[in-house]
Amino acid sequence: MGSGLMQCDLKDILPRNSSSDPRQVPSSILISSSPGLQSVWRALQMVARTDASVLIQGETGTGKELVARAVHDESLRKHRPYVKLNCSALPAGLVESELFGHERGAFTGAVSRTDGRFQQAHGGTLFLDEIGELPLELQPKLLRVLQEQEYERLGSGRTTRVDVRVIAATNADLHQMVLEHRFRADLFYRLNVYSILIPPLRDRRDDIPVLTTLFIRMLAPRMNKECARLRKRRSNVSSATTGRVMFGSCGTSSSELSSTRPVRGWRSRPRSSERVRMQRLQRHKHLRMRSAATFSASSTRRMASYPDETAPLCASACRERH
Repeated sequence: MGSGLMQCDLKDILPRNSSSDPRQVPSSILISSSPGLQSVWRALQMVARTDASVLIQGETGTGKELVARAVHDESLRKHRPYVKLNCSALPAGLVESELFGHERGAFTGAVSRTDGRFQQAHGGTLFLDEIGELPLELQPKLLRVLQEQEYERLGSGRTTRVDVRVIAATNADLHQMVLEHRFRADLFYRLNVYSILIPPLRDRRDDIPVLTTLFIRMLAPRMNKECARLRKRRSNVSSATTGRVMFGSCGTSSSELSSTRPVRGWRSRPRSSERVRMQRLQRHKHLRMRSAATFSASSTRRMASYPDETAPLCASACRERH
C-alpha cells in the first residue's frame, strides 16, 4: 500500500478485533481527520517527484520520520533503498564512518572495509534525522556530497560517486544556529531547498480521537485485550487558549465533535462566590427586619408606661432616634 493522507475512521487500517496485526498499518500513511495536515500533504506531493533536498522541521513527536518516508514513497525512487541515520545517536568520532564508510585499518578496530550510509542508499533516499547534532567538522564533507555527489571513504584516497537524495529533519532552529556559528550557512541553504513545517498536535486537536483509536487497536493484541468501541464523552472544559478537548468514538467526524453541547444544567446555577454573596444579603436583610420589629415592640411598651401627657413626646423622640 502506498502513502497517502487518510481521513477515514480506521476501518480500512485496523479491524476491530484482537487478532489485528500492528504491522498492517503502512509506515507512510498520514492519518488525520483535521485540515491541519492538508498543507503538509500538498507540500509533500509537490516536492516528492523531484530530486531536491528536503528539510523537515517540527517539534519532537510530530512525525518527521513519517513525512520523510512518505516523501520517498511518493517519489520516483520509491523502489530503491531508503536508509535512515540519527545523527544524535552516534558519538562524534563514529559519524564520519557511518556516513562515508571506512577502509580496513583506517582506525583501531577497522578489521574490514565497510560501506557507509551514502553507499547503501545509492540510487535511493538517505534520511538524516536530528541534522542539527551533526559535528561542525563533518559539515563541509556533507556539503561536498550534496554539491558534487562524491566523497572519499575514511582512510582511502579514491573518490566514490553516488546518486542519493538527502532528506533532513530537525527540531532545532537551524537559522538561529547559523547566527550563533554552530551550523554552516552554506550547508543550511543546501538542505533547505524545500522546507516542510509539521504543526504540533495541540494545533490539530481533531486528530486526537483518531490517533487514540489507532493506538488502542495497535496495543490491544500485545496485551491480549479485546478492542471495544470507544464511547463518546462530552467535556465541559473550555478556555480561550486550550479550546475544548473531546474524545469521540471511531468514525466521529470533527463537525460532530465541535457541535457537542455542554451538559444540561451546566452554568445554570450561580457560582459559589455569587451564592455566598446572595446568602449574606438575605441574612443582613433578615437581621434588619428583625431589629426593626424588636424596636417597634419595645417602643410600644415604653409609651404604655409613661403618663398620657408625655406619651406623644416620648414617641416622637424615639422615632427621631431611630
